[in-house]
Amino acid sequence: MAADNRKFPAPGELVDVGGQTLHINSMGEGSPVVVLEAGAGGTSLDWAHVQSALAKGTRVCAYDRAGLGWSESGLDPRTIQQLVEELHTLLRESGEKPPYLLVGHSFGGMVMKYYAAVYPNDVAGLVLVDGIHEDFFSQMPSQVSDGIGAQLKMLSMGRIFAKTGLPRLLMPPLAARGLPEDIQPAANALGYRGKVYKTVHDEAQNFETSAALLRKTTSFPNDIPVTILSRTKAEQWPSNVDADEAEAIWQDLQTAHLAISEKATHISVEDSGHYIQIEQPEAVIKAITDMLEEIKN
Repeated sequence: MAADNRKFPAPGELVDVGGQTLHINSMGEGSPVVVLEAGAGGTSLDWAHVQSALAKGTRVCAYDRAGLGWSESGLDPRTIQQLVEELHTLLRESGEKPPYLLVGHSFGGMVMKYYAAVYPNDVAGLVLVDGIHEDFFSQMPSQVSDGIGAQLKMLSMGRIFAKTGLPRLLMPPLAARGLPEDIQPAANALGYRGKVYKTVHDEAQNFETSAALLRKTTSFPNDIPVTILSRTKAEQWPSNVDADEAEAIWQDLQTAHLAISEKATHISVEDSGHYIQIEQPEAVIKAITDMLEEIKN
């Protein structure tokens, strides 16, 4: 890991949030500040296509959750309550002032929804990028939960084998394949660290606790603009899962996000899988740019 740190230094700022440092990379000037949150196992680099384009018109911050990217491991338990408090402290300590336009991919969507509920006065808008819904496990076939359980065991093993360097030799390229070529080596190196396997494991293990927290929220600002971007290419579900059924439920849950705001809209992004910000970044850029114009007008 020390060699990786020397070869791939953090592009942004390392900020003390009370016991650990988190990495935040900020570009551009203007308000509201766009805050980008990656999905499970993702990093600030996942937003490379999107951030540089948006920074031409406003302030844009991409950060690494604790245990991911260049950020140090965080405090337990890894629920969305803990993650939101860490992000709130990070934004304050790094001098990024509200209002914020929050953008979350996949699991990061849950984090941003909860942030908006806990700090409604700080949030001007929300964009969910194929965001996972809090009712995911309760709606999906039981085989999906079984498959996630098997993946958790693999993540535990990955944490052990990461120290040997074996995953770098055996694992296929990650979503980083669609990132700019000059940052792909850094994205892959960051993704193979032992702390990443532990972080993804711990966030997934606490998913139901996080989902329950989100369901209990009553203070979400339902008058802010919300855009839901969802994929049109089916996910590769485990072989023991009825893929058509699972995909149909996922899409139904994307529509269910509309209930969080009176100003919510849903857009299906053509020719895109789960990583819309990497596969079809222009769609994400347009959604955010359109929302910025709506907020300012």
